Amino acid sequence: MRQYTYQRCLCALFFAICALGWPTSAQAQPISSPTSNLISVASTAVRSIYVIRATNMRTAPDTSARVLNVLKAGQTLQVTGITTNSQWWRVRCPDGSIGNCFVSANQFYTKTGNAPSTSGYAQNLQLWQSKRIANYQIQLQRVCFCVPDLTKAIVVDVRGGRVVSSRYADGSPIPASAAAHFANASTIDQLFGLIASGVSQRYAKVDANYNPTYGFPQNIYLDQDAMMADEEVGYSVNNFRVLP
Repeated sequence: MRQYTYQRCLCALFFAICALGWPTSAQAQPISSPTSNLISVASTAVRSIYVIRATNMRTAPDTSARVLNVLKAGQTLQVTGITTNSQWWRVRCPDGSIGNCFVSANQFYTKTGNAPSTSGYAQNLQLWQSKRIANYQIQLQRVCFCVPDLTKAIVVDVRGGRVVSSRYADGSPIPASAAAHFANASTIDQLFGLIASGVSQRYAKVDANYNPTYGFPQNIYLDQDAMMADEEVGYSVNNFRVLP
């Protein structure tokens, strides 16, 4: 009697499997993940990059690829390779694995090195970028042991993130010899860049304080070498106003 019952159970199990269908290799395949089928990249000496404005981490070096994560300004990422056209970094994925996780290599979005660790840098960069102010005017003054033409306050008009005019605060024109010294420090984005550059190049001292409303650097102090005299430079930003 027990043997008969056992046989009936086996038959019932057999017919149940037939009704549901045997497992197939297609059903057993894992869901594709960023670590599957690694995309070939070139090696690079760069070990890390940091984000300077919100950008996407994608599953392939293509703007149409799936977005894995939205990165914020100030984040540092470990680099595992670069595309052969040098347009995309492959970085460690959010779980720390080496996979198909790509970030733009355009310097508008990322820069090499670690994010500056000066107090408040990342938070204030994010605050400034969140305002989306492309047109503004600032009064900028350079502080250094240098000729008077380089320490007089200048007024800079910026539109679309680019300098459209600059002059001394008294209205007089800036001579070409002096203008060259302001070329890389005339916009707020450039001032953030000076701070980042000082940190990445391991200056002896990098200090900055920021506007509490807009986040832009109000004062910057850079000392490249503690053993070198008179190479220190500072910048102060005043009379900020948004242009129509």
